Amino acid sequence: MARTPVVDRRTLLVAGSAWLLVSGSPLQAAGTTGERLFADVNRYAGFGQHRTGTTADVATSRWIERRLASSGMKVELRPFDIRLFEPTKCRVELEGERIVETFPLWPPVVTPKGGLAARLAAAGQPGHLAVVRLPYAPNASLLTPGYAEPIAAAVAAGAAAVIGITEGPTGEIIALNAVPDRFDWSVPVALAAGKDGPSLVMGAERAQSATLRQEGRFRHGAAYNIVASRRGIGRTIVVSTPTSGWFSCAGERGAGVALFLALAHWAATTIHSPLVFLATSGHEIEGRGSEAVLDALPRPADIAGWLHLGANLAGADVTVRGERLHRHDRPFPQRGIRTSPSLLPMVARAFAGVQGYGSPQPVTRNSAVGDVAHYLDAGYEPIVGMVAAHPLHHTRLDLPQYATAPDLLAQLLTPLKRVLVAMAAQERPL
Repeated sequence: MARTPVVDRRTLLVAGSAWLLVSGSPLQAAGTTGERLFADVNRYAGFGQHRTGTTADVATSRWIERRLASSGMKVELRPFDIRLFEPTKCRVELEGERIVETFPLWPPVVTPKGGLAARLAAAGQPGHLAVVRLPYAPNASLLTPGYAEPIAAAVAAGAAAVIGITEGPTGEIIALNAVPDRFDWSVPVALAAGKDGPSLVMGAERAQSATLRQEGRFRHGAAYNIVASRRGIGRTIVVSTPTSGWFSCAGERGAGVALFLALAHWAATTIHSPLVFLATSGHEIEGRGSEAVLDALPRPADIAGWLHLGANLAGADVTVRGERLHRHDRPFPQRGIRTSPSLLPMVARAFAGVQGYGSPQPVTRNSAVGDVAHYLDAGYEPIVGMVAAHPLHHTRLDLPQYATAPDLLAQLLTPLKRVLVAMAAQERPL
């Protein structure tokens, strides 16, 4: 593997017989295969910030459309409406000309022109800028207990705005997945980095004057789901991955997209079952895209199996030491597979020896989260869902050279192929 990079965070922010159809061990796929996968991660991240409906998100969808079309599949680009917010200036201006950068909590509420000036307060007080601490949870969603409650309490107490300090291993701002149907804020809510927490908390304790600026423009636009299909014999196999996210999302989304594209080109000439490859936007808006695309899919009864490539599935282990980020040449340990009970033995065999994935756990409609929950709620199973935690998740530090690596991507390709082969041959259990 290439030399392990160490980077200053400030610099970074700038910058059976069926089984035998898939030969080789997971680690034998490294080398050129890994480099090709990693090139796709770089290409994905290079489009920019992948929030749903942005220019970068739309460009990504059209790139994926072209790549899937080159596999010989029939490809449909399916738009859905989205209200976008494009931030221009998001920060807290403290006394003494200290600036704390922030990021809006979705759905955003903007401040008046010139900002919202008030005193900081450690709890919700009428007319104040409430400073609240938010817990760290790897999935970074407002549905996680402990996120929405302190914000809602401050709003209910009459706060003019809320500044939420996002605690996490990097000390950076952690964006939170939105749930507009449940949490639609009446005042501006801004997210601040954990490293800026002491300054904000001290300012609140002293009732310091500050100005919150949450500025930008709203516009209506469209985001796109991509549905690629190919006819075949028997019931359909579905492979899905989300394509959108808050920032560059190299590890969170790019790794899944790279493996998704590689599987599509391989399966189109290898798997004889009907195929649907599904790439959805709208993920960070609580799976808006995965809900919007359900009417384009075959009936649940016509599905032989579903493979979902979720967040950070090929993430590299990283540690933060002061102001320096260190990437290790090994997988981040907190990862796993949740699968329908009927597929547990097959998935365990496919991923045998792959760290973190060799002991799949059962998934049910009650235990599923994110996009997998939407698919299960719609009746689609059996399903295999891969997901992992990662320290860079939902931060601006989630960039290719630190979030993943060629070997980490390549070691997953053979096990994933084995899963698809087994799904196609499931009348002959392996």
